[in-house]
Amino acid sequence: MNTFEAITTRYACRAYTDKQLTQEQTEKLIQAANAAPAASHNFSMVKLTVVQNKDLISEIDSATAHGLPPLGDHPTFNAQTLMILSIKPNEQVPFVPYCNASCMAENIMIQANSLGLASCFLMGVPLVLQKKTDILKKLNINCGFIPVIIVTLGYAKNPQNITKPKRIEVEIF
Repeated sequence: MNTFEAITTRYACRAYTDKQLTQEQTEKLIQAANAAPAASHNFSMVKLTVVQNKDLISEIDSATAHGLPPLGDHPTFNAQTLMILSIKPNEQVPFVPYCNASCMAENIMIQANSLGLASCFLMGVPLVLQKKTDILKKLNINCGFIPVIIVTLGYAKNPQNITKPKRIEVEIF
């Protein structure tokens, strides 16, 4: 799959199989995150936490489900891997760490699609997770970092072949 195909066929997966990613796939996704741009080349404001432990993923689901009723009991959609992007807030440029984390998430999702994996970008789950200090401690998310994005990853239970319509207004001058 070429880059353009990986970008245009990626979709938000909300149902995964029980098959775990391989070590090689996980490493490639980490490399994709690492290749993302960061403002002023400052990567110290973003941290990536990879969670593949089923018990810990279940604990995250249990702790966040009540705050996200529309997503049901499994707000991470039974994904086998979660990549949690946490930021260190910066009062001088408050939006920059969020932008850096978003670029990393997009790289992860495009790389996942090129590897035949599915993904989903979550913001609600990490928002609820921010208040769960016991789980944050288990995830070693501390020292001023807060989770802002979770990318769920795995093999789609029902793979989709999608075509994306024109969705944004474009003007060329």
